[in-house]
Amino acid sequence: SRVAMYSAAAEFRDQGKAVVHADVQSVFQHLLQTKRFQDITSNNTNHPNDYMQRVYAQVLLQTVAGF
Repeated sequence: SRVAMYSAAAEFRDQGKAVVHADVQSVFQHLLQTKRFQDITSNNTNHPNDYMQRVYAQVLLQTVAGF
């Protein structure tokens, strides 16, 4: 769950470890305003298709590299 993920990240941060959060979920939710769920998943359940994998990669690059 998201709560568990944030708790684990906070625990790492509290131990002095670096934590980076790439918010792909908000991008996913934004895209659902203009695209059908079937258009961005590969199995219509929980796996992103090649389009969404590229979007996730872009979010990760923006988060860690700033471009």
